[in-house]
Amino acid sequence: MGFWTEFSICVLLFVCFSSGAKAGNGKAASRLKRGCYKMKVCLKPFPMIVDLIENDNAGALATLTYKSSLEDICSKQTELERCLKGKRCNRLDLSYTVKAVDNALSYMCGAGRSALQTGSGCFSRDDFQSGVAQCTDIMHLDTKITTLAIKMGTTQEVEFCGVFQNFLNCVHRKVNAVCSGYAADFVTTVYAYSIKQMSDDIRCSITF
Repeated sequence: MGFWTEFSICVLLFVCFSSGAKAGNGKAASRLKRGCYKMKVCLKPFPMIVDLIENDNAGALATLTYKSSLEDICSKQTELERCLKGKRCNRLDLSYTVKAVDNALSYMCGAGRSALQTGSGCFSRDDFQSGVAQCTDIMHLDTKITTLAIKMGTTQEVEFCGVFQNFLNCVHRKVNAVCSGYAADFVTTVYAYSIKQMSDDIRCSITF
């Protein structure tokens, strides 16, 4: 299970339940199920970004540095937004993945495009990928610890904001150490945009 899937399940514990949200039934549940399927179809043209988010594969950025690959996915950005319009899904993990892909794509095809194109020498390095993977592993552990503490009533969901921030700080340090501050800023921002919806849902104020 990728980090973002695991984290969204943890967020589900209090985002849905604390708000009194309930699963739909009958026709409503059927519509939501169809919506989930249609959302997954919308993501099919973006396998590398989905891989980055769902499978914690930072190395997917290396493929996106190729001009042809980047131009291809960016040309489909409007198509993604149109495809997702009006669709709803009751699977929180998928909903977060969809929003993360949309947010990350908007950044990489917009303000972050130049940084992505110049990062090929960094993003293909083994120590780049292993460094980010170390940060993700720490996040897996911190997520489980925080979730357990919330279940036991010894802390509140706001503690996840610290987990987010620590992850982004870790990514910035690791990438800066093996690549450059410029690359570190870019990668950290990609991840920050990826977690934006989750952090907004628990009212975090994160810096990157």
